Amino acid sequence: LEAAASPLDDRLLHNALGTASLCRSTKELDDLSQDEDLLEVELQLFGRLNHIWREQGVLAMIRRLLSSRQVPRRLMERGRGGERALTNLLHLAELLQAESERQDGERGLIAWLRDEIAATERSDNDEHVLRLESDADLVKVITIFKSKGLQYPLVFVPFPCSYKALSESEEFLEFHERDAEGRDIRVMELDGDAEAVKKAQREKLQEQLRLFYVALT
Repeated sequence: LEAAASPLDDRLLHNALGTASLCRSTKELDDLSQDEDLLEVELQLFGRLNHIWREQGVLAMIRRLLSSRQVPRRLMERGRGGERALTNLLHLAELLQAESERQDGERGLIAWLRDEIAATERSDNDEHVLRLESDADLVKVITIFKSKGLQYPLVFVPFPCSYKALSESEEFLEFHERDAEGRDIRVMELDGDAEAVKKAQREKLQEQLRLFYVALT
């Protein structure tokens, strides 16, 4: 949360990447400390997370973080303990979303969570711990990316209409175009005009429609 609230703070970013919740291996963390390109990818991600938090709320931000770094898969590979950890993370995200309506911005929410953690450590109150036996026979939550090729008798797709249009006020716009030699290149436009918005919007829509098709089939 602190890294998403201050995405330009390298110290907070490194602290976040090293948390148990993100399930990074020692090798991955070592690679990040030595490869500036890998670190730049994480900086860009947390910049986007900051934007999502401000525009869509903390729940949407946490879900994007978990899915973009494959945290559900990493946790489930741990076995039974991973299932409980993932359920508790999602439950905590919902609690944060509900509390965000009563707190003053990102900093207020972080301060509230810090106080709650401290209070829990001083007591044996399990009020906020979600007890889980197993949801294996009830509901299976899966990303659309992971669902490709799978089939279920009943599927609930909760956010098919949550698409948000781009604008020139975005921190940066990302799209592809061909250079003078006909090669497909990736463009990140920091000072986007109407034409850049149009290109980025088209690519974003193409990707969203592709994922929607995967969910439907």
